[in-house]
Amino acid sequence: MKKKWLWIGTGIIVLAIAVTAILLTLPKKSNDAAPPEQRTTKVTKGNITESVSGSGSVIATDNETIRTKDEGKVKQVLVKVGDVVKKGQTLLTYESQDLSDNLEAQEATLQTQKWDLEDLQSQYKRQVQQGASDDELNQTQKSIDKQQLNMDKTKKDIATIKENMLPPDPIISPIEGTVTAVSITSGEQARAGSDLFAITDYQNLSVKTQVDELDIPNVKTGMKASIQLDALPTRRLKVKSPIFQMRAPHLMAYLCLT
Repeated sequence: MKKKWLWIGTGIIVLAIAVTAILLTLPKKSNDAAPPEQRTTKVTKGNITESVSGSGSVIATDNETIRTKDEGKVKQVLVKVGDVVKKGQTLLTYESQDLSDNLEAQEATLQTQKWDLEDLQSQYKRQVQQGASDDELNQTQKSIDKQQLNMDKTKKDIATIKENMLPPDPIISPIEGTVTAVSITSGEQARAGSDLFAITDYQNLSVKTQVDELDIPNVKTGMKASIQLDALPTRRLKVKSPIFQMRAPHLMAYLCLT
C-alpha cells in the first residue's frame, strides 16, 4: 500500500517538473503593445490641375478645292499631283480666242459707216446752201444722228471682241501646300464652276476631337493643351490654343500642331 502512494507521489512531482519546464521555455508576453507605425510627409503649396481628355484624328488645317471662274481652252497645266506649291503660284494658263475674222468684219463695218456719215454731212451742207426746207434739213439731220449711233455701237462691238480675244486670268494657288488632285489637262475646255485642283497644306495639321458633354462647362478657347500621337507614344506635344466649335449635338475641339 505504501509503495502505491509512493509511485503516485513520484508521478505528481515529475508532472509538475515537466509543466514548469514548458512554462519556462515559452516566450514572455510583453504587457506593452507596440505603437502603430506612423508615416509623415512634408506639406507643400501647389496648384490643382483639372484636365479633360479625349481621342481624335489628325486632319489638315488648310485645304482648298480650286474651281474655274471663266470658261476657256486650257493652254498649259503647270503642276501635277504631289507637287508642292507656294501661295500665288500659277497652276494653269488659258489660250486666247481667235476672233480675228469677227474683228476684221466689225472694223470694215465701222469704216463704211464713217463714209456714210461723211456723205450725209456733205448732203446737209448742200441743202443749207441751196435753201432747202426745214423738213428736209431735219430729215437729213436725223439720218446723221442715227449714223453716229450706229458707229458708237460698232465701236463697242470692236472693243468687246478685243477684250474677248484676251485669255482669262491664269489660275493661281490660294494657299501653300501639296497638290492632291488635278482634274484638267492641257488643251481641254474648262467649264465655269468645275473643279480643277485640290491642294492640302500638310505643314499645318490639327487634331479634331470630341468633348464629352459633361466636360463642356470646363473648357474654353485658349486653354493649354497637349497631345500624344500613336506614332510617338513616348512624346507629348504642346499645341497652340485649342478652338472649340459646336457641331450639334457635340462640342468639337481643334488643336493646331504647329
